[in-house]
Amino acid sequence: MAIPGVMAHSVSRRMSKNRGSAGSGAIAGSSGSSIINSAALQADLARQFNLNAVTRSHRRGRAPTGPAAFGGANATGGGGGGGGEAARDAWSCSSCTLVNACGTSRCEACGAPYARNDNTGEMPAEHGRLSLAQLRGLAPLPPKKLTEEEWVGVETEALLRGDVTGCCSICMEELGTSDQVILSCSHTFHAACIASFERFLRTKARTCPMCRHASYQKKVTSVGVITKRQECAMAAQATVRMYLAKVELKRRRKQLYATGQGDKSRRHDFFASEISNIGDRALEEVQRGADSVDLLFAEFNQNLALSRQVFDSSVSTPGVGNTGINLIPPPNSLKTATSKLSMPQWVMVYERSKSRGSSECPICMNDCEDGGDDVLLSCSHTFHKKCIEAFERFNIYEVCLCPVCRDDYTKINVFNVKQMALGDGRFFVD
Repeated sequence: MAIPGVMAHSVSRRMSKNRGSAGSGAIAGSSGSSIINSAALQADLARQFNLNAVTRSHRRGRAPTGPAAFGGANATGGGGGGGGEAARDAWSCSSCTLVNACGTSRCEACGAPYARNDNTGEMPAEHGRLSLAQLRGLAPLPPKKLTEEEWVGVETEALLRGDVTGCCSICMEELGTSDQVILSCSHTFHAACIASFERFLRTKARTCPMCRHASYQKKVTSVGVITKRQECAMAAQATVRMYLAKVELKRRRKQLYATGQGDKSRRHDFFASEISNIGDRALEEVQRGADSVDLLFAEFNQNLALSRQVFDSSVSTPGVGNTGINLIPPPNSLKTATSKLSMPQWVMVYERSKSRGSSECPICMNDCEDGGDDVLLSCSHTFHKKCIEAFERFNIYEVCLCPVCRDDYTKINVFNVKQMALGDGRFFVD
């Protein structure tokens, strides 16, 4: 506190010495003016160096340091959950940045009145007041508020420099389409970033984070958002125009080369690329439909198996009506299949075999003769006797299955079934 007083006294002493003395009355007036100037300079320096907060805190017996200065739970005398609510409702002084408790109309350190800064770009009320030193011309006046025309010039300068499309100097992220604030020095920041910067700046003088310009003014701007949206729209339009131009060029080249005009080698390359593209598209379509084709074939095979099972499992006996007779014995009844399969049923199996129109042995692929040693299975398939016996000898399964339909079977000589169909009752089963 002594240094500002000495500086103010020396300045007032030099001013009084320059004025000179014009009598006792002038000397008395000069002495009074010097005292006022000295006090004004002392108050202005104390305000500039934030010394009045220290004097008031000592005078009131409260120190603006520790948890109480930051609006913690101990600042209001409460603990637990109440401290968090008090910290949220606290307000920061715009002069000394002290965090005061909710409900106080003046700062406890410097006595400045409460003035909310809602990021609208308007400066707090205390910045509009002039000190005694400023009124007497001993200290520089604060800058005047910028007009709308001046703000337009500031935004234009930032736009020409490219700041509105760059990144925020505080968070180093792209400005994008978020809320932005422009300062009177034409630097642009995120609204949340500059608010956080000012909240944690523990000094009276507000300086720009970029150029350290003091006593700046700020305003919410939309120039950066509009510019960003225009750039995105231009990029989308350029992409669409490029695609349309490519399609139009391809159409014109095809129309030109279809008439036989143009360079021969280029025409050859163009049609070769067209054929290659057609082949690629056809291959993609086939690969895309491969799964559906496989499913279709699987469904066909399933339906065919079900139809064969139904057709082979039940056949109506002539003259009996709709009564179904099972010609194929169940899998676990091979030993008693001969006793369960009657001769009329064998005759029906023989007729089914003849109606199929197949006269080849499926094993040796040679013709089967009606008078030879041919064997008829219960599944209506006919084989040579030696072929089916050789197949049964080399069978690795416990049960014998038909080589064609993989079904259980019993066998009989075709000649005996034919004699039974002709009226002769003599037959034997192998």
